[in-house]
Amino acid sequence: MTMERSYDLVNLVETLLSFTTINAEELNLSKETIDLESYLPLLIDPMIKSEKDRKIELSVDCQRGIKLDINRVYFDLIIRNLIENANKFNDKEVIKIVLTVNQLPGVIEISVSDNGPGIPPEEKEKIFEKFYQVEKYFVGQVDGLGLGLALAKRLVNAYGGQIQVKSELGKGSTFSFTLPAHS
Repeated sequence: MTMERSYDLVNLVETLLSFTTINAEELNLSKETIDLESYLPLLIDPMIKSEKDRKIELSVDCQRGIKLDINRVYFDLIIRNLIENANKFNDKEVIKIVLTVNQLPGVIEISVSDNGPGIPPEEKEKIFEKFYQVEKYFVGQVDGLGLGLALAKRLVNAYGGQIQVKSELGKGSTFSFTLPAHS
């Protein structure tokens, strides 16, 4: 088994365990304050550097001083799943991902946009269901269990937020979620 396949297998098992744990138990909604401007690069840089076979251009647009109160492990899972999807379901030679953080009245909005193939309109409601992936004929063979977006939705909702997708075929997708602002 190659190192890449080993990593993929470990990632699948970790995703399944995270999903099972988060769905089976009452969530630990403890909170710690995260300064997003300084924390996001620490979270996403290793993800991008681990992708040796693909060219990924990832930019972060976050205003200074935006803070979020959340369980750091859960926040990491949400962001990782959205960025991994933007990478995994992208057939472009150069994958462009933009992570944007905005302070709105009472909430923080975080968006992950990509330049992928987009999502067919009839699939948009289904993609947040567990074990669901957009048809393989549309995006190509993609490894995974179809749990990432279901997991992200469960965590965002548990903290009183909402998650949504906007997508246009041939022009990419934007996944946005809101969480209560730092108090």
